Amino acid sequence: MTQNGHTNNIMKLNDISHQAYLLALESYPIFALLPNTEQGTDIKKSLLSMVSIHEYTKGEIVFLQHSPVVNLYFLLDGRVDCHRQLPSGQESLIAQYDSIGLINESVLWDWQKTDRDDLSAFQNKETIAAKHSALLSTKGGIHQLTATSRGTSLVASLCVESYFKTLDEFELGGLLKWFCECISKRLHHHIVSSDLLAFVQAKSKLSYYFITHYPIDKPFKLLCTQKQLAGQIGLRPETLSRTLKEMMAANLIKKEGATYQIIDIEGLLALVSE
Repeated sequence: MTQNGHTNNIMKLNDISHQAYLLALESYPIFALLPNTEQGTDIKKSLLSMVSIHEYTKGEIVFLQHSPVVNLYFLLDGRVDCHRQLPSGQESLIAQYDSIGLINESVLWDWQKTDRDDLSAFQNKETIAAKHSALLSTKGGIHQLTATSRGTSLVASLCVESYFKTLDEFELGGLLKWFCECISKRLHHHIVSSDLLAFVQAKSKLSYYFITHYPIDKPFKLLCTQKQLAGQIGLRPETLSRTLKEMMAANLIKKEGATYQIIDIEGLLALVSE
């Protein structure tokens, strides 16, 4: 069942149960650490009043990898598993949640525009690039994992825009948002690095690395030396050097001095799919 097709109803909890869950949620740091001032208390009450509680049955999806982030999700009761799906179709279990807390912290936050925002040229065609267009996007607010309920679970949701908008009301709000963005980008690169371990072919590894780290429409320089890159993606330096030459000979990428540029994004995505 897809997230868009999910039709679960909001739990019709009695007032006592609902208030008990909200009280437990209020003690969670994302609420509890808001400033202990009159303004902070008012904002906390306002946010908690926006919280909805949903019941998910076994196997139901809470949110999907690469889908836009609309809500913050908090597990209240039950169990939720989060896994990562690779372009090959393989799935890797990343985290299991069975206690109260935020379950979609592994989000790629980015409040700035990026070079990969406009994917309409790919999404409107039946191409390999269209199939994997999510790999080309680092636009802010995307889920990096899929969350699935492993039994009957209660999950609270809060509009993410409402929460982060409140941070702007506080003196250090901008700093906190910047910190979240920086940490999420580092986490994104760690997750992508773990993805690379699933690839066997050197060309597939290198194609995935280029697609997920660099712009598709302008020149770039490698973030590290070739020797360091080889170690990062699990290749021997001589294998990396040979693979780069083969990819340049195939007109997938080009190199001028120390600068590279992706030439054939369809070709790279095809290699990722192998």
